[in-house]
Amino acid sequence: MAMVSESAPIGYIFFSANTSDVDIGVNAEHEFYTNSTDPEFDVHVNGSVYLAIDIERANNPTYEIFIFATDSVFTVFVKFVITVIESNEFDPIFTTDNATSFTLQEDYPLSLIVTLNISDLDFGLSGQFDVSVSNPLFEIVPDNGNREAYLEVSLVTPFDYETSIQETLTITATDRGNPQRTGIITFIIDLTDVNEFSPSFQNTPFVFTALAHYAIGTFLGTVSAIDNDGTTDREDINYTVVNIPSEFAYSITDAAIQLVTDTTFDSSTSNENFTFTVTAEDNDPVSPRNTTVTVEIRLQNDENNHGPVFGLSFYSGSIAEDASDGTVIINISATDEDFALNEIAGTISKFELTGDPEVFSYFRTVLYPLDGDVSRGAIVLNGSIDYETVDSVTFSITAVDTSPNNLTPRRSSPVLVSIIVENVNDNPPVFIGEPYITTIEENTANGTEFLEIEATDADFNNIDDSFRPNFSISTHPPVPFQVDSVSGLLSVAGELDREQNTQFQFFIFAFDGLHNVSTNVTVFLSDANDNAPIFNVTVPFVLYVFEEQSFGYEITTITATDIDGLPLNNEIRFRFVPAGNAEFLLVEPTGELKGLRELDRDTGDTIFNLTILAEDDGSPRQSTTIDLQIIVLDINDNSPVFLDSSPTAEVSENATFNITVLTLEADDDDIGENARLDFSIVDQGAVGGLEPFRVRTFENFAEIFLNDSSAIDYETQTAYIVRLAVRDGGSIPLMNTIDIRINVLDVDDNDPTFPQPLYTATISETAPINFFVLSVLAEDPDSVTNFAHQLQGNTTNAFFYINATTGDIFLQRPLNHENAHTHYLIVETFNLDSPAVITDSTNVTIYVSDENDLAPFFLAISNENLDEGSYLDELIVTLTLVDLDVNHMAHYVEFTLLTESERFYITQDIDPANSSISFANLFLTGDVDFESQPLIAVTIRALDDNTTSAQSAIATVFIYLNNLDDEPPVFDQELYEATVNEGSLAATIVTAVHADDPDVGVILNYGLFQRIFPINAAPFEINSQSGVIQVFDDGSVPIPDFEAIKYYTLEIIAVDGGGNNDTTIVNITVLDVNDNTPEFENTSYVGSVSEGALVGTSILTLQATDLDETSNADIFYIIVSGIDNEHFKIIAATGEVFVEMELDRETRPEYNLVIGAVDQGYPPNTGLTYLTITIEDVNDNKPNFTRSTFNGQVFENEANYSVFIPFSSTSNLLYITATDDDIDVNAQIEYEIISSSEFRIRTELINGAYVGIIETLVELDREVQDRYVLTLRAIDGGGLTSATLPQVVIDVLDRDDSIPEFDEIEYFVDLTENGFSEEYLITVSATELDSAANNTNIKFRISSVFKVEVNTFTNIDATPENLFRINDTTGEVFTNSDQFDREQFVEYVVTLETTSRDN
Repeated sequence: MAMVSESAPIGYIFFSANTSDVDIGVNAEHEFYTNSTDPEFDVHVNGSVYLAIDIERANNPTYEIFIFATDSVFTVFVKFVITVIESNEFDPIFTTDNATSFTLQEDYPLSLIVTLNISDLDFGLSGQFDVSVSNPLFEIVPDNGNREAYLEVSLVTPFDYETSIQETLTITATDRGNPQRTGIITFIIDLTDVNEFSPSFQNTPFVFTALAHYAIGTFLGTVSAIDNDGTTDREDINYTVVNIPSEFAYSITDAAIQLVTDTTFDSSTSNENFTFTVTAEDNDPVSPRNTTVTVEIRLQNDENNHGPVFGLSFYSGSIAEDASDGTVIINISATDEDFALNEIAGTISKFELTGDPEVFSYFRTVLYPLDGDVSRGAIVLNGSIDYETVDSVTFSITAVDTSPNNLTPRRSSPVLVSIIVENVNDNPPVFIGEPYITTIEENTANGTEFLEIEATDADFNNIDDSFRPNFSISTHPPVPFQVDSVSGLLSVAGELDREQNTQFQFFIFAFDGLHNVSTNVTVFLSDANDNAPIFNVTVPFVLYVFEEQSFGYEITTITATDIDGLPLNNEIRFRFVPAGNAEFLLVEPTGELKGLRELDRDTGDTIFNLTILAEDDGSPRQSTTIDLQIIVLDINDNSPVFLDSSPTAEVSENATFNITVLTLEADDDDIGENARLDFSIVDQGAVGGLEPFRVRTFENFAEIFLNDSSAIDYETQTAYIVRLAVRDGGSIPLMNTIDIRINVLDVDDNDPTFPQPLYTATISETAPINFFVLSVLAEDPDSVTNFAHQLQGNTTNAFFYINATTGDIFLQRPLNHENAHTHYLIVETFNLDSPAVITDSTNVTIYVSDENDLAPFFLAISNENLDEGSYLDELIVTLTLVDLDVNHMAHYVEFTLLTESERFYITQDIDPANSSISFANLFLTGDVDFESQPLIAVTIRALDDNTTSAQSAIATVFIYLNNLDDEPPVFDQELYEATVNEGSLAATIVTAVHADDPDVGVILNYGLFQRIFPINAAPFEINSQSGVIQVFDDGSVPIPDFEAIKYYTLEIIAVDGGGNNDTTIVNITVLDVNDNTPEFENTSYVGSVSEGALVGTSILTLQATDLDETSNADIFYIIVSGIDNEHFKIIAATGEVFVEMELDRETRPEYNLVIGAVDQGYPPNTGLTYLTITIEDVNDNKPNFTRSTFNGQVFENEANYSVFIPFSSTSNLLYITATDDDIDVNAQIEYEIISSSEFRIRTELINGAYVGIIETLVELDREVQDRYVLTLRAIDGGGLTSATLPQVVIDVLDRDDSIPEFDEIEYFVDLTENGFSEEYLITVSATELDSAANNTNIKFRISSVFKVEVNTFTNIDATPENLFRINDTTGEVFTNSDQFDREQFVEYVVTLETTSRDN
């Protein structure tokens, strides 16, 4: 199916036909043509369908043509439907006999005003038009037409001269073509006024008051009226006053009545009411209109003789400090005796607070409506009150009556009021001395107290103990500490291990029953020597060394780790346990492991098991042992040897590739890689240099296999001498060789062949299974014929099979000439001992002869549609029959009608291009009626033979009769009313229309015929099937908006399949919703206020606007979020933000609030803005030291040296820290030492914090004074001094600056002559004034030795090391010789020296 516009040019191509052909080359080339009798269209040979002559949709809207494709042998065709699209060429045109400008009175009746004609020269949709009027006062009938129409415009809403003195009537006609065309005509109507309004009095009712003291001529009030008619003469008003009392007078000025008093009154005048009437009449000369109103004057006595009297002589009450603004505290009442004579003078005008303004500023009064003669009120909270600031107040309240004339003095009376403020828990606890940082030693016992946590609470006092802070400790994660809930003392409650945790950080909570605050505590652990060294090796610990290495070879270095923190605690020494080893040496301080002798694995040096001890220098010392296994590795010192000295083997000349010929074994006395063997062939002894054999290695075995089977031929060579070599895997490999004899065995090696290259045979397609076809036999020149036959690719699904021995070929599956008339086979032959090797093949061609074995069949049969009516020789359908049998009976075909032969008959044709295809043409002659037989079934039989063996095919053509559509549809209602919310989204359902069609089975299509109001601007669409009208939003017109358009009028059309239609009107009223959100002038605001600002201090005012109207635009302001502790409040009506609670910048320096502007629509909309309030600082905080005691260390003998943190390096300086909760200058801290001549302190800014660094002024001597205690103070930039004075404890560390001295001046020891070398004699000791740690640095040595002769006692100088030696660390003295002879020397004088290792 295709479409073409009626305005398309001649030659315009609007469709291209395509076909496919499985043939290739010239057989796949085809051409297109048409046999259509319609001259409007034609087809190029390439399949392009084009316009041949001009077309007009009004003449023929659709065409049917057949397009054929032929490849000169086969032809196919398709039916092609072409729809002509209407082209819109003309505008709608208005004509009228009425003038386009005229005058009417505003009371013109609701009736016909103008008539006019409209025409459109187009046809179809382009000739159909919709008509609309621009002014809702008018209605046009009809509002649509086709090509031409007579239109009447009537007034449907009355004119109003007072609203508009001229009306414009614009009529628009829009056709339904594409693109649409429009015609417009405009009428101007001038209006004249009529007298339709009576005068209207303003500000009614008219009630005026006259007081007894008024003088004559006192003005009382004005009575006036207006007229809403439009002309000037009707606006002039005349007044008539009837029955005005003599006490009063009036005058008429400026079109109004002025009332005054006309007599005097006194204090005895009683209250009285006077009434009279006033009539207002306009000046219309024809039919004037008037209105009458009643005026009332009330005369009242205005004397004030008595003061108010309170209901109680004393008022008392109480208020909780957390009460909200406006909370009623005390109800009060008062009366006035004047009320009986003068209600004004007897009414209380206000209750006033008197006394100290600072006291009663916390309160205000409210006055309730009058309760009979009693005036009631209340004392309420004004803002907020704080128990911690004021706990009770006493003040006076005064009742003031009303002056009836603002001249008579008011009277008042006071009464005393007492209010008690009740304390509530409104202050959180505050920690003192933050941050909490301290150090304790690991392994400290449970229960040991080490830090006090302090907190205060402003609500806590000696009277009320309920607000005392209680302490608790965080449990996630758990820590080995506990806190006393009352005292705040921290103590140890678990194991402390510095190696697991060097520090703990946790929270301490202070809870006063309502508020729970926290502080961070940091506890550092100092080190104790509680960990033994750990070897840095894996277990089991195994090392490998090669045999035959020379003395002193390096093996490895043993290392260990001690996780303790102090230097002595983690310094490690190593030794063997037990001491001494003949094979290996372990260097004590470094852990180096070396060999002491050459090892030989072959003589038993294979494995050594040792134990090594690692020990630290801490106190007490900690040690660990580990077992070490040393395995001696082999070196290559043995050659491989073959186990068989004269090997032989055999191989067949037809042996296959990779077949094993021989396996040999060799051995090597070495181990590991040195004993790994690898075999190779050195020489094969083959003729022509061929290499028929290869060798592969399997551990100690060599497998010789056939590598080239073509090289083995018994006729060429009967035996081979193969030389095999073996090598071990040593770094310098050792090798051996052996010769192997391999004999070749003879086999039958001639192949069978076929005597001819091609065999042929013929077989009928009806031949039975196992039918013999022909024989194909191979020949073998060998004496032993050991071969067979097979079909190449033969499977159980093949049509033929072969006898493997005889070569006879038989039929295996039924044949079909139509599927395949020739079969091609390949017969193969092979030796039975090598079935995989095909020795020869030949071709076989088998022809299949045709039989009549296939029934004809009809191609796809389509159902036909036919309009009911009478027909004569009408071709209904052409059926295509195919018979795939080849040349059988020259394709004889006979068609017969089995049903409906009275009205239908058949003619037949054979396709000239393909004799297998026949055509049956079905014709109709007679009447067909939908009501009596909506469906006709015609059955056709086809025979392909006139014999008893004929094959047949049957086809049934179903003809569906079409019921003609001749009745128009009718809507259920002439007018539909519906509503839609403004802002409704696309696809929102508004309403649904429905129409019925008398015809059977007719499907109606609904459409939007025209948008009557506003013209072409209604955002609606209609579902063409269901009639559902819904909101449509494609961006061209706005969605429903109550503020823009309040109603829409649509005309809906229903069209049946025959073009019959009906229309109806749909009025849609737009409902208002709250669809505008209040908007602030800015998206965010910034304000600031001092932390000392009083409650009620204004910060800034925010404003928002709302585009909605009435209650939807009424805005009140709220704080949406961020109102922490209610520090701020916003006035709902004005948007003014002010301070609601006392501020503390140190608690919170900035507040971020979200402010909302909420309208009063339903549901309400809220606009948001962001307000940031910065709290400005005042200097209200003293500096606080972070700790009450600081600990530090410094070395002696150093001036200008900085104090550092205990148990750390000198680069970790001790920082004195204090905090000040203020900021900027107020938070700048300077540190001072109150009194010291040895130290000074300087202040530095480090990482944003002011810290104090303590330095020495002079060189210190630990031996004179080993500890100093300093007192500090801190002063901030605002001049405030710290409340606490912490102490700094500084320990002076020792330098090794003292000379050691022997503990005894002389030592005496006996020496046995002829003793042995290394005999222990004595241990000497020395001491220096330095610390114990430095005493470990003492070193001893022998400076000289003198031998004393036995007779002369002469001292003879001797070489010390030849006689004695001393351990330089322990002071142990040993002999270094065994040659001591008392008869020669009776005494030895040994002089010893001691020194410090550091000096």
